[in-house]
Amino acid sequence: MAYRKNYRQKIKDCLAGQNSSRHACMFFINFPFVQSVTGVDLHSYFHDPKVMMDAQVDTWRAIGTEGWLWPDLGVVPECAALGGQVVYDKRGFPSIQADEEKELEDFLNLKPADPYGDNMLAEALAALEYMVAHKPSGFEVQASIVQSAFTGAAMLRGISEFCVDLLDEPEKARELMDIVLETDIRYMKAQEQILGGLDHILLSDDISSFLSGIQFQEYVIPYYKKFFDCFPESQRWLHNDGQALHLAPFLYSSGVQLKLWHTGSCFDHIKAMESMENSLCMAGNLDPVAVAGMSEEEVYGCALRELRKFKGNTRFILGLGGFISYGTPPENIRAVLRAADDVIIKEAESYDTIISDT
Repeated sequence: MAYRKNYRQKIKDCLAGQNSSRHACMFFINFPFVQSVTGVDLHSYFHDPKVMMDAQVDTWRAIGTEGWLWPDLGVVPECAALGGQVVYDKRGFPSIQADEEKELEDFLNLKPADPYGDNMLAEALAALEYMVAHKPSGFEVQASIVQSAFTGAAMLRGISEFCVDLLDEPEKARELMDIVLETDIRYMKAQEQILGGLDHILLSDDISSFLSGIQFQEYVIPYYKKFFDCFPESQRWLHNDGQALHLAPFLYSSGVQLKLWHTGSCFDHIKAMESMENSLCMAGNLDPVAVAGMSEEEVYGCALRELRKFKGNTRFILGLGGFISYGTPPENIRAVLRAADDVIIKEAESYDTIISDT
C-alpha cells in the first residue's frame, strides 16, 4: 500500500527527474466513471460542489489511492461561457454542439468571457472554492483542465469548418482563437487565485491532431506560448490523445518547454520520446475502452507488457490515454497500480527479466 499512498508523490518525483525503483501511474477521473462507481446522479454532481467532491473522494478510495480532486464540469465551461450549446451524451459526458447556421464572422463579435459571470466558469470556480475549503485529509485539489485556443475555437465553430477557416480566412480564425485564449487566461487566473498558485496546468488540445506539423507550428504553438507565459511558475502539461506523433518534433523545437504530455495508445510513445530526445514525461499509454472491457488479470498483464516497453525509462508514466471509461471495474485500475508496484526498475539492458514474483 505504500506505493498507492504515494500516488501523487510518485508523479511529482517523476516530473522532477528523480530516480525511482518503481514507475509512477496517472489517472484522470470524471463524471461517467464516478457515476459508475458511486451511482451519483448527474444533476446533483454538476450542481452541488459537496456532492461532486464526495463522489470523487469515494471513487479514488475505490481505486485504492488518493488522487487529485478537481472542479469537473467536463471539457465545456470555456466554450459554454462564450455561448456554445452544451449537450450531454447518455453517460453524462458534456460536449459543445456547434451551430451550423453561424458563419465565422458571427463569432467575432464575442467578448472574452467573465469567469465570474452567469456561466459555467463561475460554477466551476464555486466548486473549486468548496473543494479547497472542505477537502478531506490526504487529498489535494487541482485546477480544472482548460481547452486550448485552437480546440476551443474549433468546438465553437465546428471542427471541419474551423480547419477550413484556417486555410480560407486565417486572420479571422486567429481572431476567434484570440477570444478563446483571453477567456482561458482569465479562467486560469481565477483558479490560480483560489488555489494560491498553480503547481501545473493541463492544457487540452486533441483537435490539433488534425493539422499538419507546419500548420501546428504556425497556428497552435504561438497560442501555447501566449497562454503558458501568463503562468511562469506553473508546470506545463499537455493533453492530446489523438494521432499526434507527427507533432512531436514541432513540440520539441518550439521552446514551449512542456513538462508532461498525456496521450493515448494511438501512436508509438517510444518514437515520440526519441524525436523529443527524452525531454519531457510521457503519460497515458493504455486504451481506456480496452481496459474497461478486460478482466483484472488481463489488465495486469497488459500493464506489465507496457511497462517492459519503457525499458527502465522513468520519464514514462503508466496510465490510461484519457478519462477512465464508464463501467470500468475499480479493480482494473488497481491492477494497473499493482503492475507498477511489481516491476523493479533496473538497468535497461536487463529490464526484460526483472518482473518480480509478487
